[in-house]
Amino acid sequence: MPSYRHIDLNVLLQAVGGDADACRSLTLTYLDVAPPMHEQLQRALRSGDCGAAAYAAHALKGSTTLVGAGPLSAALQALEAQARAGQSAALAPAAAGLAQLFGAALDEVRRSLADGEVR
Repeated sequence: MPSYRHIDLNVLLQAVGGDADACRSLTLTYLDVAPPMHEQLQRALRSGDCGAAAYAAHALKGSTTLVGAGPLSAALQALEAQARAGQSAALAPAAAGLAQLFGAALDEVRRSLADGEVR
């Protein structure tokens, strides 16, 4: 099995009770829904909208947690907490690092499908 740094394939597999079909289906769903969710979050971060950022970070965190993207999920959790605390000055600076983590996790999810790790 290839080595992944930004996702843990076992997290999703365990969440679906080892059902390979469900794992593949949820992985494909993640690839469909996560990029628009990330874009929504990026818009909220750039605008400094704490309410929208908290909502978008929370929503994306649920998806990233399911696919085992631990580092990204942790960053989203911290960002959600900052947004809920009204720390609007922290939002825009977080955008680039978050985009990098999201891109790395997304690439690995895609690679896991291409490598046949998710069946």
